[in-house]
Amino acid sequence: MAPQVAEFLRLREEQSVETPAGESELPSPSAWHAAVTASPLSSLIREGGCLVLLDGLDETGDTPRRAEMQRWIAGLAQSCPQNRYLVASRSFKDCAIPGFIERHLSPLNSDEMKDLLGKWFGAAYRNDPSRLQQRSVSDEVGYLWGILERNPRLFDMCTSPLLLTSVALLVYTGMGLPRERAELYNRLVYLLLETWRIRQLSGAGCPRARQPDRCSLARAWAACNVACNSWPPGCSRTSGAR
Repeated sequence: MAPQVAEFLRLREEQSVETPAGESELPSPSAWHAAVTASPLSSLIREGGCLVLLDGLDETGDTPRRAEMQRWIAGLAQSCPQNRYLVASRSFKDCAIPGFIERHLSPLNSDEMKDLLGKWFGAAYRNDPSRLQQRSVSDEVGYLWGILERNPRLFDMCTSPLLLTSVALLVYTGMGLPRERAELYNRLVYLLLETWRIRQLSGAGCPRARQPDRCSLARAWAACNVACNSWPPGCSRTSGAR
């Protein structure tokens, strides 16, 4: 099981959530752990009760390939209707999956940005309590927010959750904030590779998978940012749900 799924199940187990009327009830976290260990994913989807997340529909190829992929997703939802489906994608021409509701994600507003920063620095400090002796969470948020308010271009960039948390990471590690997006990515790639190097030297390695080389790490980070943040003005991140 992917670490992210395990964390989701742990968080879900800590709070009771009522199933909306008409929706199939999701299995308990313990039942999920047992199921994914004992059964193939295809069997679980056929049985129902799954939340199926599909990301990057726009990255599946050219126009005919994307159209084919949309037909496949629609067919899957029709043949296995006892699941919930969420498809995330950038906008593109003829982006429409039959039976799915389309929603567009708005950029973060000021209150949402401050809230996310507070939670991000709070989580970072919980993992490194010694830093609280130097600066508080509110100090970090206030310092970064002051920089954003003085730099409208950087502020606009940080209405994206990924870029906002990336900027927070640079402040947290003391690497400083550049004015240009390209230099921001450059510093983040450097930080990622330096973290990888330190783990290699310490013998910690990379968990749960073969250890990637520096080039693959850099490519992964670049692809992530291109996919999430480089669409032209007027396009938006969309999601379809059923």
